[in-house]
Amino acid sequence: MKQLTVFVLFLLSIQAQSYAQLQLHQQHPAQFISYWKSSVITPGQDERVAFAHEIFNRLLRGWDSSRLEPALYVVDSEQDAWAVSLVDGNILLSRQAITNIFQYGEQRAEHILAFVLAHELAHQRADDLWQHRFFRHATDDSNENQRQALQQQMDKRMLAEMEQKESRADHEGLILMASVGFNPHWVVDKKDFFTQWVETIWQQPCDAQVDQLISQACDQARTRARQARSQLETVASQSNLYQLGLQAMVASRFEKARYYFSMFARDYPNRAVLSAIGVTHLAEAIELREKLRASGAIDGAELYFPLLLEASAGLAEKPNPMALTKRSTAEFINKQNRKKLTAHVEKAVHFLEKAIRLEPAVKSSYQLLAEAYLIGNNSFMARGILQGRYIPQFGEDAYSRLLLALTSAVEGDHVSAINVLAGLFADDLLKQQGHHAQSDVLAYSVAYNLASLYTMTGKVEQAEKTWHKFARQAQADSNGYLLQLALAQIRPHDNQPARVLKQAPTVNGQRLGDRKTRDDSSHNVNEMWIDGDQYHVYNYENGVQFITASQGKIISARQTLGPATVGGLAIGDDAARPLKTLGLPNRRIHLVAGDYLAYDQYGLAIHIAENRVKGWFLY
Repeated sequence: MKQLTVFVLFLLSIQAQSYAQLQLHQQHPAQFISYWKSSVITPGQDERVAFAHEIFNRLLRGWDSSRLEPALYVVDSEQDAWAVSLVDGNILLSRQAITNIFQYGEQRAEHILAFVLAHELAHQRADDLWQHRFFRHATDDSNENQRQALQQQMDKRMLAEMEQKESRADHEGLILMASVGFNPHWVVDKKDFFTQWVETIWQQPCDAQVDQLISQACDQARTRARQARSQLETVASQSNLYQLGLQAMVASRFEKARYYFSMFARDYPNRAVLSAIGVTHLAEAIELREKLRASGAIDGAELYFPLLLEASAGLAEKPNPMALTKRSTAEFINKQNRKKLTAHVEKAVHFLEKAIRLEPAVKSSYQLLAEAYLIGNNSFMARGILQGRYIPQFGEDAYSRLLLALTSAVEGDHVSAINVLAGLFADDLLKQQGHHAQSDVLAYSVAYNLASLYTMTGKVEQAEKTWHKFARQAQADSNGYLLQLALAQIRPHDNQPARVLKQAPTVNGQRLGDRKTRDDSSHNVNEMWIDGDQYHVYNYENGVQFITASQGKIISARQTLGPATVGGLAIGDDAARPLKTLGLPNRRIHLVAGDYLAYDQYGLAIHIAENRVKGWFLY
């Protein structure tokens, strides 16, 4: 195989071909992963390969396609740096590409590599077959053949098609990486990265060319770089709408979260943001349901819906908000709350059904949809979703059994609900489901609802035994977060933070609401427009990001890179570290972008992904 000495991360210039040409080369062995198997490096053989697979798996959380999701293969290469999509639906990444990306530093490499892989996923989703000409270049030693291929690529129509597809892949790749928690700004903030990537696409330095044909190609590459950078900066800036929505959601400011998510979704609709909007409605509906239950307007046990983990749930007897209220006033308030609850459930259903239409093979969308109907006490529709749509498509699993048990509880069949939950609890879900946030929510929901139903039916001793057993399971699984939640139920008055911060957390010395101070640190500034109002996004070399509104007022402050610390935490710390330093958070939210630990007393949210601290923001 002829060695390609390109530094670039994707071969953007080798995509445009006619259908007949694509068919001609489609059967080349290099189009299929079997050709590369002998060169594949497994995650167990190389830490950086494992790192690439972790990022790829995180990106797949946002895979919005009815097609089977692609697989990633990293192959050994001595000089070549490239990433391509195969005709059989797989993605190839050279080991040298990972090495080159790490030249930008380990922390920033995470975001750049996410873009590389998200770009390829965008090509897979669009079924772009641009890579076939790459293999023609890579497997043919004839210089004349390469010159002929290059001559064909200079055809204006083909170049226009190429640029359109690459521009779309850039655009969609940035949206995908932003939706799962990566920061697009680390891709576009350095001119040398993107410009060199495009300008060296033709395998030779552009500034040393004397061949007219190659010079023309380099001119095309420079034009492509300018156009792409302009687009990428705009998309990266607008992706902050998603980040603002996420921050508002973690802070339980659901109306504000919907505002930002909706603004983002108008331009960049995807399953992740539609589901997030649905979840904000569900969270508000749960709050209203608890108000109605506390006032006696809803009978039955206090049920815990597997939406997020809240440390405050059930820790103390909740006061009856209607105790000192006139009956007529209480009835009016209950009526209004029922109306609001119904409206939120209907809106949640609307957005979740949209998410399902966009991507019908994602289990979590159906789970949330069934929960929406349960929160609204519509057990008939919940059973329809679970037994008519979920189980036929995905089979019966622990999550569907949990939701069916909650359906029985809503219907008043507490015996059936207890039997199913007790069976799930005996299965030791912590070990079966694996140690990740979604399984934590599932396991905690089983324990909480089982204990709640035991209490309601007069089996208080059984409820206490449930929490003690759950604590032992969490301890045996080294799951510090669930252990603390269980202990909080056993000893609710002992839940004290491991460390009380003496000062409110800051990012680069500033807090929300401060007017951003001037400084000479290396950074760039981008404009962002929301409903006609101008905002500014500041990204610093040390990983700090500020978003300011009018008069420079800071409305968002987060840290995503660098050696900075907050409350004794540093980026890269183990996921258990926040529990040791800050204690039990008020809630833990699992989203496509990762997990967020929210500490309301400090106005601080810690971002967790791949079992590591990835950053934090103020709220």
